[in-house]
Amino acid sequence: MPATLIVVLVLVALPIAFLLYTNALGGRIMGATSTSQTNSKSGFGVEVSSKSDSWDLVEYLCKTLDECLISTDSGTRWGFISGDSSVVHEIVVESSPEWVDYEFMKIYVVSSNPASRGSFPVTSVGNVPGSKVYEITDVDGVFHALILPVAQLRSAFYKSATFSETRAVR
Repeated sequence: MPATLIVVLVLVALPIAFLLYTNALGGRIMGATSTSQTNSKSGFGVEVSSKSDSWDLVEYLCKTLDECLISTDSGTRWGFISGDSSVVHEIVVESSPEWVDYEFMKIYVVSSNPASRGSFPVTSVGNVPGSKVYEITDVDGVFHALILPVAQLRSAFYKSATFSETRAVR
């Protein structure tokens, strides 16, 4: 009889303890960041839309605009992020104190597939003041790159652009 009572009390106490624990988390999902938390930091967000191909987002820091425009790999590589096909994938890049020595951030998206190694055009330009889309001709063809002024990115969070394997903004 006492063993049965202990088992019943444990079975009743476990759901109550679980409920109290999840309420203490305040609705947060461990390992995830909400949009409002992300946007409280400075930096920028990039959206990539690719329904049929995996992709690579490439980031370079440049001291001058001319340095950014020399080639796709000119400047100091800052980041390289890959993703798989998805309707829209958002990437958040937080600003860093290391950016203080640079004037511009160059970002572009290419297909990860060696058979279709093309550039994804910018289909929507975000709200970073002074940002501009450039076409950079390289040995592998013409690439669509967005050049962002780093000073703007150190002070606030912006949506920079949407890259898509479909149509480009002119």
